[in-house]
Amino acid sequence: MGTVIDELTTELQLLSLNQLQEFARIVQRVLMEKERAQRHTSETTTALQVRLVLEQQTSEIAKKLRPMVPAGVGLILIMSDYGSAGNTAYCATVERTDALRLLRELLERWGA
Repeated sequence: MGTVIDELTTELQLLSLNQLQEFARIVQRVLMEKERAQRHTSETTTALQVRLVLEQQTSEIAKKLRPMVPAGVGLILIMSDYGSAGNTAYCATVERTDALRLLRELLERWGA
């Protein structure tokens, strides 16, 4: 059995790791938003409004679905309007890298 100092040291190491992970998530979100803003610089006001409404609707649906998802199961919700100027919005309960991996595996299984 470890001493109090050993236990505190372990907790501090975990806390520091958690803080670093949260910081990494924040940096990733900032970079994603920057990339997203660059993609949409030529977007008209109407197109921006349509995209933001779709993103909001996707978020609202995902919030309603989340409580129904069993523990240990990830949820990825993708919504898209049609057309060449269509928008796609997604929400996920898994990390972005895991969502990408899962979607690639699904596409491979479908033969795409």
